[in-house]
Amino acid sequence: KRLKCCFRHFKTGFDDELRELLILTAAQCTGSAYEWTHHYHISEKLGIDKETLNSIGSAEIEQRPNGVGAALRFARLVASNEQIDDQTFEAVRDKFGDKGLIDMTIITGYYVMLGLYTNAMRIPCEVELVAFSR
Repeated sequence: KRLKCCFRHFKTGFDDELRELLILTAAQCTGSAYEWTHHYHISEKLGIDKETLNSIGSAEIEQRPNGVGAALRFARLVASNEQIDDQTFEAVRDKFGDKGLIDMTIITGYYVMLGLYTNAMRIPCEVELVAFSR
C-alpha cells in the first residue's frame, strides 16, 4: 500500500507549491524515486509547471524571488547535510520567521527520513516512475 504522508496534516505557513518543492528537493537529495514520483504528480495536479519541476536542485531555482529560492537552497543544504551559509539562513528567517525556519527544517528532515526509509526498505512505486530532474 502507498505510504500515507502525515506531514501535510501539520500546520505550516507554506503554500502548497512551496511545500511540494521542499519535498521534491528532499526526495531528489536522497534519491527516493518513490517520494519523487508521488510528489511530482501531486505538484502537477497543483498546477506547478514542468519547467519548475525540472529545475529542482538547480542554481536557477535557488535564485527565485520572494524567499522561494532561499527556501529551496536551505532545503537542499539540509537534505544534503551541508552547512547552511549565513546569507541563506537569514534570508529564510527574514521571509518566513523563526517558526517558518523551524517548520522548513522539520519538513525537509521528515522527507529525508522517508526517502531513506523507502530506499532502505526497497518499497516499490506502484505507479510509473518519473525520472529525477538532474
